[in-house]
Amino acid sequence: MFLCGMIGLVSAVRRIALVGMPCLMAFAVLVACEVVQQSAPTPLTSTQVFDKVSPSIAFIETADRQGAGVLIEGGHLLTNAQIVWPYHTVRVVFPDGSEFLDVPVKGLDLIADLAVLGPIIAPTGASEFVDGEGLRNGTKVFVIGYPEATGDFPQPTI
Repeated sequence: MFLCGMIGLVSAVRRIALVGMPCLMAFAVLVACEVVQQSAPTPLTSTQVFDKVSPSIAFIETADRQGAGVLIEGGHLLTNAQIVWPYHTVRVVFPDGSEFLDVPVKGLDLIADLAVLGPIIAPTGASEFVDGEGLRNGTKVFVIGYPEATGDFPQPTI
């Protein structure tokens, strides 16, 4: 079976340090993919991973900051608190061009640097989260987000 999904939140912060990334990036969402021995499936390419995950990666913008978030259950989005604090609402844009103005900041934790937005009626399904604790060294990790995004309707990149 091929597992591809967002790494669990606590695990993501730990794994990022292990793969040499300085911190949970404000402009990207970490995706881990691992092949689990069952019937020797063909691993997904980076393009296939991007095509599967990117529709649920949203561009998030406030008056002075921008970043990425991931659509989770219930039409909520998960992002970095540093992007949305101290604002009460944000602008959210999905890769298909769906735009949501004044999306409420439902909660945030400045210590963990996590924020929950929404809910919204999303144009796509929520991302699937997997437990990252069992990932082995050498597991392929992809970063999908909006580095140096420009324009009103930017597109994510890997």
